[in-house]
Amino acid sequence: MRVAISFLLLVTVGLGLAPAAAARTAIGQYGRWGAFRDDRAGGCYVIAMPKRGEGFAAVAAPPAVPRLTVRLSRAAQAGSVSALIDGTRYLLSGGGRDAALAGRRMVVVLRGGERLRLSAREPGGRRFVDDYDLAGLPSALDAATIACLPR
Repeated sequence: MRVAISFLLLVTVGLGLAPAAAARTAIGQYGRWGAFRDDRAGGCYVIAMPKRGEGFAAVAAPPAVPRLTVRLSRAAQAGSVSALIDGTRYLLSGGGRDAALAGRRMVVVLRGGERLRLSAREPGGRRFVDDYDLAGLPSALDAATIACLPR
């Protein structure tokens, strides 16, 4: 568990999710999802890596604005990124390797889902997917939410 949390912390530092490692505290590891508190940014989030390849999916924990933020395994055409969660498709905004979707509904769907499949088209038109297991996400979000309650 410590290795997985350390690896996710390293990924968040390497991808620039927050400016300094000292500002982040690992809350716990829940399945493939790590929960973190970021005192500099004033919030908490959960993050996971896809089953294969590079990239990540992160969800801001309340009281922050609910938001799914992803770093895709490859660059994508703008407007081509979608998230399929247990049969329902959502269009994400963004392009290149980064995309996002904000809203409470998204977080409710993620919490109740089993699998997140991100689908996009490379600049050349070829489709690719990044798959995530959602087991552990609800517990990670709960832990992150509790960690960010006002003290």
